Amino acid sequence: MDGALTLPVLKELLLRGSPARGRGRLSRGRSLTSDDLDEAELERRRDCKDLVALDFTGCVSAIFYSALREFVSTYINVDDTDSGDDERGRGEASYFRGSREPLTFPGLQRLCLLGVKSIQPDILHSFVLAFPSLTHLDLSNTRVGPELLEALAASDSVCLESLALARCIRLNGDAITNFLVQGRCARGLKHLNLYGDMTYPSALTEENITELVARAPCFTSGSLEYLDLSSSPLNVAHLRAFALQARLRSLGLSFIPALSLRDIADFLRTRAPAVEVLTLISTSPELSIPPSGRVFNASMALHSILIQPLCMPPQSFSSCRPLKTRKRKRRRRRRRASAYSSAQCRCGMDSEPV
Repeated sequence: MDGALTLPVLKELLLRGSPARGRGRLSRGRSLTSDDLDEAELERRRDCKDLVALDFTGCVSAIFYSALREFVSTYINVDDTDSGDDERGRGEASYFRGSREPLTFPGLQRLCLLGVKSIQPDILHSFVLAFPSLTHLDLSNTRVGPELLEALAASDSVCLESLALARCIRLNGDAITNFLVQGRCARGLKHLNLYGDMTYPSALTEENITELVARAPCFTSGSLEYLDLSSSPLNVAHLRAFALQARLRSLGLSFIPALSLRDIADFLRTRAPAVEVLTLISTSPELSIPPSGRVFNASMALHSILIQPLCMPPQSFSSCRPLKTRKRKRRRRRRRASAYSSAQCRCGMDSEPV
């Protein structure tokens, strides 16, 4: 499917809207050549709305790689030192390098590059930084490096609400920690995915997690709604140091074998009472499967320690009052009814003729 994403298709997707809305402008005047788009085509694209979201999940074909590399080198990684007069005979791609300023795409807010493993870091970084208004960014399982996080942290326009850095093998724990602690664009995060597994474990260390829990604004503010720390060296001390996460709805704690179910249950009860989705794949010694293959003990531990205590309904509901209160109300209603009947009888006797 991604074999259809050729350079003309990428141009059609991204070169939309009006250049006055923040994209690059022609740095100097020139006449249209046969390789350039005609004026009607330019007007048609100006009338189109900017894309708001773009999803390239799993695009790894050679065609897509070549098209994206050419697009970035033509419209984003522009070398201003090149002369347009020397490159007029080299086609549209070469000419744009010398005649255009770098393009940016402020209309796009959501970008997903999940599993785009074939793109080199220099192309990937330039492409991501060309979107200054991002609110949702997924770079899971890509070749993203610490340099991109540093550039995003210094951005004045990016304001992320959702960030996914799962299974990014080129990132280290210090780079992730510095970005979440110091990055202005990461202060308002609501969804944070740092998932790792047994094949690609989390790059975070215990010191990194300690600093994140204590200093990262998205952790200390309690604004997170989704958090995945699977395969990280999370321990009970980290759980007790968490600020109240009243908005947290989904929590991923898979592949943490040393974390006990009781500690997880205590964390959910005291720090994250609103969690609705919890993943515990290969987590906790109580859930380990013995060599015999019997899962009865693991199932009993899961229900007795985690599910039953946390899923019990409250002692009373607003519609279910204690028995004594209900009896009192019934007595009051009976008294009112009898008093009303007595009053009717008296009124009837008074109305009879003498």
